[in-house]
Amino acid sequence: MDGTTTPSAVRTPAEGVWRHIADNTNAFRMKSFTFNGQNVFTGWSIISGELTVDSTGDLFTGPATVEVYDPNGVLLATLCAESSGARFEL
Repeated sequence: MDGTTTPSAVRTPAEGVWRHIADNTNAFRMKSFTFNGQNVFTGWSIISGELTVDSTGDLFTGPATVEVYDPNGVLLATLCAESSGARFEL
């Protein structure tokens, strides 16, 4: 899962954890690191939220928060987001 719109050439894949809350609701938290065009570390983002999975188990949606940090750990921005996804088969 990747929750960023930053081009993949300047960030790592998001890694994180999921936790079941109740019924069809799960919480998640993930982190990705960002770099500039010269491959210099520029900070990281933490994305967290709650997802509701539909009755088929194939779709999810829910609110999220994105926190953007500089390389020294200073919080630069907090953004609101919406998460959504669908299961697919190859």
